[in-house]
Amino acid sequence: MALVITDGEPTAHLMRNGRWAFEWPPSHETLELTLAEIDKMTRRRATINIFMLAADDRLKEFVDEVARRNGGRVFSPSADRLGEYVLSDFLRLRRAR
Repeated sequence: MALVITDGEPTAHLMRNGRWAFEWPPSHETLELTLAEIDKMTRRRATINIFMLAADDRLKEFVDEVARRNGGRVFSPSADRLGEYVLSDFLRLRRAR
């Protein structure tokens, strides 16, 4: 299980030389590499639940794609209720084991 808290789409990735690349709007390469990691986690049966703190269309589109690929869930809590959402999700998953 992975919990992701985000206020935007992926904008950075590590390059082969160990340095980081940052671009906004996100580069095609950053999006591809991020989705490749999502797919890798999915193959390892890790569920990704995303807590979205922003509601812009590009982020929503990206998060929906992650949930579709991985089978995880998307939450849109207000910033002042984020802790409550994260804790509830964690406890629910812990009890399910």
